[in-house]
Amino acid sequence: MEQWHSIIKDIYDARVIVLSFVGIGTIVPALLFLAAPYVDTPEEISFLFQEFRMPNSLSLRLLIGFMALISTLSQWLLTKACSASNISIIGIIFYTNIPFAIGFGWILGDEFPNSLTFMGIGFIIFGGILVAKGKK
Repeated sequence: MEQWHSIIKDIYDARVIVLSFVGIGTIVPALLFLAAPYVDTPEEISFLFQEFRMPNSLSLRLLIGFMALISTLSQWLLTKACSASNISIIGIIFYTNIPFAIGFGWILGDEFPNSLTFMGIGFIIFGGILVAKGKK
């Protein structure tokens, strides 16, 4: 794994990786928005083909711009961290986003996860710790 890590780090600059994430994250949703009026989807995947509505308030547009700025910055920092060190060690730190995602989701109105969900989260974290310990 370390050999692949050094090869990828030597070939790709962090800016190229971030640009590819941003590009894919912009192009794919744009294509889905464009296809939405012409596609009759089953209920299970209808969330993928939502009708696009331009935000009408300045505060909402500023919030979307701020979210874009923060997510681009976080993707760039994440990519720099992955290229600077062993990914299996950094991977454990990535798991800290789980409690934040649960907390923010709950604040924004999502259901609080059940015990089965927490058990799955625990297995994922435990697996990440085992991988990190095995790499030392």
